[in-house]
Amino acid sequence: MSQRKNIRIKDIAEAAGVSIATVSNVLSGKRQKNSDAGRRVLEIAEEMGYISRASSAINRAVRFVVYKRSGLVVMDTPFFSELFSGLEHACSDLGFTLTFSFIDSTRDSGYRERLDAILSDPNTPVLLLATELCAEDLAPFRGFKGPLVMLDSLFQTEHFHTISIDNYAAGWQAGDILFDHGHERAGLITSSIIFNNMLDRNRGFKSALKARGVALRGEDVAVVEPTMDGAYRDMLTWLDAREGPLPTGFFAVNDIMAAGAMRALSERGIRVPEDVSMVGMDNMPFGRITSPALTTLDVPKRQISELAVKRLIHMAEFPDGLCLKTVVETTPILRDSVRKLK
Repeated sequence: MSQRKNIRIKDIAEAAGVSIATVSNVLSGKRQKNSDAGRRVLEIAEEMGYISRASSAINRAVRFVVYKRSGLVVMDTPFFSELFSGLEHACSDLGFTLTFSFIDSTRDSGYRERLDAILSDPNTPVLLLATELCAEDLAPFRGFKGPLVMLDSLFQTEHFHTISIDNYAAGWQAGDILFDHGHERAGLITSSIIFNNMLDRNRGFKSALKARGVALRGEDVAVVEPTMDGAYRDMLTWLDAREGPLPTGFFAVNDIMAAGAMRALSERGIRVPEDVSMVGMDNMPFGRITSPALTTLDVPKRQISELAVKRLIHMAEFPDGLCLKTVVETTPILRDSVRKLK
């Protein structure tokens, strides 16, 4: 890899006696590799160390598979927009193109045939957005012979390369924020759609409370739809059905649910942070302009995208047989939605 840094596409073009555009098209998979010019470009690229011999069979394109089960988690939000943009930039920087495939297992009756067609090509590396995946969705991917990295879900006990947020640690961090501000009774606002990341955040939050000698009370858990309108609606229902005092602070497992819950609290005359504090997660742009500004946990989305692409391409070009599971920590962003209790 270090040798490649000194080699330019221009050098390969001069040595092969072809244009720079031809070299770029061959390496990106836009031009047939089996043509005379294509074979010559690949041979010289290998000799110069620009690509490995193993990678000459690999298309210089990454297929990004966006897998949906509910469609209520993976949506057109700033979180996923920044994640997708980071993938495109990382692929481009490494001389790969990025193609998108969308799989909806609940709304598309022919999704399995389309997925099987995608996974029938082991020469195209696959980056899988696994946010909404459950264990039963993994079967088609176990037989894939090409490079595959799962993004945004850990699947700790499965033999897949994964790049994800450290969701357990994030839940713990949220608990620490509330306790460090004097909130000894803290509540949880979690998702009605069950998926790995939310379960890990829930576990981390509960563990943080337990480490402080406190148990999360069942009546202090609000289960809401993971959309802004759904969280607002379900939080109103939860508040209206509730008896007894509220916790002094909440961890909402993402900023979208936090914003919806804050709107519901306000509508019922419950002030944030004077009456109830709120911690979210993801550091969405709107969190800076909510009233009050939302305390949250920042997720380094661009860096996660870059890590995923680099690992996938390394697997394609320099197979090492390792199965790596990488988790990235979140960073607390303290704003006005958490009040320090005396």
